[in-house]
This record gives sequence, C-alpha cells and structure tokens, in this order.
Amino acid sequence: MLLKNILYELGAVEATLHPHVLAKEAGKGEAMALMGLYARDGVAGVKQDDKKMLQCLNDAAALNCPEAFRYLGLCYLRGKGVVQNYDNALKNFRKAAELNDAEGLFWLGLSYQKGYGVKEDARQAFVNFAKSAELGCVEGMLSLALCYKEGYGVKMDQLRAIRYLRSAAAGGSSDAMYMLGMAYSNGLGGEVDYAEAYKWYQESAK
Repeated sequence: MLLKNILYELGAVEATLHPHVLAKEAGKGEAMALMGLYARDGVAGVKQDDKKMLQCLNDAAALNCPEAFRYLGLCYLRGKGVVQNYDNALKNFRKAAELNDAEGLFWLGLSYQKGYGVKEDARQAFVNFAKSAELGCVEGMLSLALCYKEGYGVKMDQLRAIRYLRSAAAGGSSDAMYMLGMAYSNGLGGEVDYAEAYKWYQESAK
C-alpha cells in the first residue's frame, strides 16, 4: 500500500514520513495508531512487523484512540497478525463506534449485517450504517442507500436510496455512481432518465 493511502486511512491531511510529527497535530493516540499501520504494511523504511503493529495499536487503544480500536477490529476480523476472532473484532468495532468513529460504525453495521461475532440483525445494521453516514463515511452512505433500496432493516424508500447514493457518489464512490446509472436506467424512484444514467455510468468509468 502506498504511504499516502495509509495516511489517508487515518484522515491525515498531509503525508509525512515521520509519525511522531503527527503527535502535536492529531494526538499521541493517533500517532501511535499510525505507527502501527507503518509496521503493518512495511513502508517508509519500517520493517513489516505484526507484533509491533499490535503493540502500537494496543498502546493507542489504551489512549482511547478510535482509529486504533477500528484497526484492531479489522485485524481480528481478517486474522491479520492475530488468530481470526469475530468476537474480538466486534468488541473493538463497538469501542470505535462508542467514540463516534464513522468507519468504526460502518464496520459495526457490517458485523450485524453479516453476522460477524453476533446474530445477524438487519435493524442494528441499518442503525449503525445511518450513524456512520451521518458522520460522513462514504461506505456508510452506500450501505444505507442499499438498506433503503432493498428494505433491509427499514421500510423501503427508493427516493432516500437515491439521496444516499448521490451522497456516496459525491464522496467519490464509483460503486454508488454505477448504481445511480442503474437507478436512472430503470426509473428507480421516478421516471427513466437515460441521459442522467449515462452521466453516472461515465463518472463511474473514470
């Protein structure tokens, strides 16, 4: 993974090769979590080291860093550096969600949707996707749009589905752009509009 993508994952505004520089700007917890990502992916001269990754993420979590809980959740969900454990993944996603981490809320919603460490619960999936979308998570917006489109955990509402697809598309989701093209091709929530559909297909293909 490119260094700038790792920094983007934590919401850093500008790329830097030295995690400690972020400490004053984003806080010690966020800097420790970033160091964990460096160790996870082995970039900028940092050796790939799962043990170091977990140490940094756990240290950051001890400082109540929401990103650290989210990445620990992903480690357990995917079995990265640890034995795969859906219960521990869920526990960490919940901690991130409690700290209003938008992406943590998305992963908590996905856990309820897929039954990762918890019984599948459409309503809880919807609730967490909605909170995630409200906080600006593009994945949350797309998932919320699908909930309204399919009537998953909420009453079907095609107009709201279009609304959240547009929000996700504005956030750069090519999947949302493609789905908007499909929606306008099929008249979802209104009349068929091939010109609008073509526009979104074109945007998706860029």
